[in-house]
Amino acid sequence: MYFQREFHFDFVQYARDDHGSDSEAFLWVNRGDASTVVGACLFVDRAGAGLPSQQSEWGLSWVWFHPFARRCGNLSRAWGFFEQVFVGFRPEPPLSSAMEAFLARRRASLPTG
Repeated sequence: MYFQREFHFDFVQYARDDHGSDSEAFLWVNRGDASTVVGACLFVDRAGAGLPSQQSEWGLSWVWFHPFARRCGNLSRAWGFFEQVFVGFRPEPPLSSAMEAFLARRRASLPTG
């Protein structure tokens, strides 16, 4: 409901059969009630290989969190896992200002050299 209101969608943003084996979706759930989804994201293999690997070209198609679950560290905690599974993935535009700031913080914390 919040997702539809925020983006004015009148359709489901993701359905399991939309992308087949060329995509991987992840959900974040409320710790107190695992039946309540508080966020989700979708990775899409733009090369069409369908398996997480270095040969694939994975894109982070979208990420969304319920307003009450934003800025709580959910994406930060999952980011390392995503980097390991979807090696070299690229966040795809359009990027929100919040995502641009998140990515800037990630780049700033990377070791140099």
